[in-house]
Order: sequence, then structure tokens, then C-alpha cells
Amino acid sequence: MSERRPSELECLRADLERYLELRPGGPPWPWHRRLKCAIAEEAFWTIYWYRVARWATREFRVPVLSHLVRIVAKLMLRVLRITHGIGIVPSVEAGPGLYFGHFGGVWINPNVKLGKQVSILNGVTIGQGGQGATAGVPTIGDFVYIGPHAVIVSKLKVGNGCVIAANSLVVTDIPDGATAIGVPARVMMKGANPLAAKAAEATETKPQATSVA
Repeated sequence: MSERRPSELECLRADLERYLELRPGGPPWPWHRRLKCAIAEEAFWTIYWYRVARWATREFRVPVLSHLVRIVAKLMLRVLRITHGIGIVPSVEAGPGLYFGHFGGVWINPNVKLGKQVSILNGVTIGQGGQGATAGVPTIGDFVYIGPHAVIVSKLKVGNGCVIAANSLVVTDIPDGATAIGVPARVMMKGANPLAAKAAEATETKPQATSVA
């Protein structure tokens, strides 16, 4: 029995809570504070329509109506890409707690997989690159912070709890808990990143999957 994948609605709630955590006061957040935050945070608008598009594709199975919702959501994503500069499509697989720190110049390849609690700042590119065995797109782990104008390309894995420094070019695997800096990026402070402890704690508390014969 594998771990249950959260629904897109659950992911959306976790996404919004990333923004709420940066505002004064703590949980529980009443509905009017959630609504005010959702309206005030322009980068969240893209996340909202991204989740709606995935929900209509994966979970909403009403004939005709689900197709119309997908069309509206994809149209809104196209408009927001033009006006706010965040390029993400429903085929991108992102875990709960997705956070865009600032909008502008963000491009994510349609085949990219993002873990939970991933933070992406302005000017970031996560795309296709490499040749031969390295040709493909990145896989981003949990609790990863990607700084402004970082570029992550080719078939590689960014581990849990990693920090990708601003203006870095990542073209090789980054181990769990490491900070990557430079062009091309070098691994620094392996295991010293406090985000790695958070990622490790989440892994330890996660129920172990069991198989059924």
C-alpha cells in the first residue's frame, strides 16, 4: 500500500499557507485572511490556476464541464504568463506547498517534477538540456529553495533540502542538504543546510509504505 497522493485541493491549501506564513499572525487563519492573502499575492494567482487546471484534468470527471474548466484554466495561465512572467503548465507535477517568491522570468519545462515545499524565485529556469544519457529535464526534491536567476537543466536530481544559490547554473546532481553555488554550480556545505533537517524530519515522520502480495 503506497502513500496516498494529496489531492489538488489539498495541495492548493498548502500552497496558500506558504504565503500566509510570511504574514503577521499565525494559524489558524480565518477565511477572510486566506482570501485577502490570495488576492494580494500576485504570484499565487498562477499557482491557483495551475492547480485548477490539474484538478480539472486529473480529478474532475464531469463530461463537458471538466473540459470547459480546463480551457478556462489554461487560458488564465497563458494570460498570467504574459502579464506576470511565470510559465508553468498542468503537466508539471508539483507537490503541496509550491511557492513563487516573486513573479517574472520563471520558466518550468512541462515534464519537470517538483517535490513538496519547493520555493522558486524570479528569473528561474528549470528546463531541458544535456546530451546522450544526460538529455532530459530535472527532478526537484522536497524543501528545495531555488534562488533568483538560477538555471537548472538536463536530466539530474536536486536532492531534498537543497539550496540553489542565485545566478547558479546546475547541470549535475545535487545531493540532499547541499548548497549549490556558481557557474557551473559547485556543491558547498554538504549536509549543513537547515532545510535538510526539515526534509529529514518530514521523511522520518512519514508512514512507511507496505506492499500487499
